[in-house]
Amino acid sequence: MIYSTILHSRNNKISAIQRLMTILAVRCHADNKLLSRLNKMHITTSAQSKANIIAECSEQCEQSVIKAIHDGKDGKFNGDNVDIFVQTNVIRMENKSKDYHFFASDFTPYRITDSDFKENEYLVNYMKEKRNIVINIEQFKPDVDMFKHNIKILIARQLIEHPDFKWMEIAVPKHIEFPLQDVMSRKTTSFGLPVMLKNEMKYEDCVQIMDGYEKYLQEWYSKAGRSDDLNSLMVPVGGDQLTRVRLDGAKSLRAGHIQGQNGLRTCVLFWLRCFICRWIFLR
Repeated sequence: MIYSTILHSRNNKISAIQRLMTILAVRCHADNKLLSRLNKMHITTSAQSKANIIAECSEQCEQSVIKAIHDGKDGKFNGDNVDIFVQTNVIRMENKSKDYHFFASDFTPYRITDSDFKENEYLVNYMKEKRNIVINIEQFKPDVDMFKHNIKILIARQLIEHPDFKWMEIAVPKHIEFPLQDVMSRKTTSFGLPVMLKNEMKYEDCVQIMDGYEKYLQEWYSKAGRSDDLNSLMVPVGGDQLTRVRLDGAKSLRAGHIQGQNGLRTCVLFWLRCFICRWIFLR
């Protein structure tokens, strides 16, 4: 760091380390005044360069999404509201506390691709397996037994952290075997999207959020050379329970639109009820 500071003081174009420090400072919500002070010590770049760095990061993120789609990976959107309440010390007619509402999103490509359904032996056999029309509770018994066994292992891992149960460490597996472990061991990558100045409590803003998702998909798939796939593509939109209900209502408002491109037909809402309860239980 000292060496890079000396180099930057002699030539401000040598600024790789300073750009990294600027990104870290921006991530920690450093304001322009702090960046200017750090720039005088050659620790970060100037405060004016913050916007350029953010724009470059956004462009690089978009290129990564397009590359993933070009490689045959589809994905899903995740979104949630970001509410900020700014309280003023002196309340006047023209100076009051304010609520600011934003909507943050990301795009996450799937780890399982279409080629896996053709090459992975487990998935090929699973798709060929005939399923009974009548649901029988007994057919879920192997899954329930496996779930109970996995819960025992997770609880045992917590117990062996206590000194009195350290002797059990040899008997506790460090890895839980499952059929798709080679596929699910792939790294999950999420790409952040620009924050929208929208309030999910308003249907008009929810419609614009879904419109934004549709425009992203059309732009990405066109640049990736897969625009024809949009005719049959269904992209899930996830979030918490309330977000999904609101976005689903916005989608229903456009369901009968006469123009297909305005009908929000590509983005679909998926429901995972009681997910938070199960997640807390597993933790």
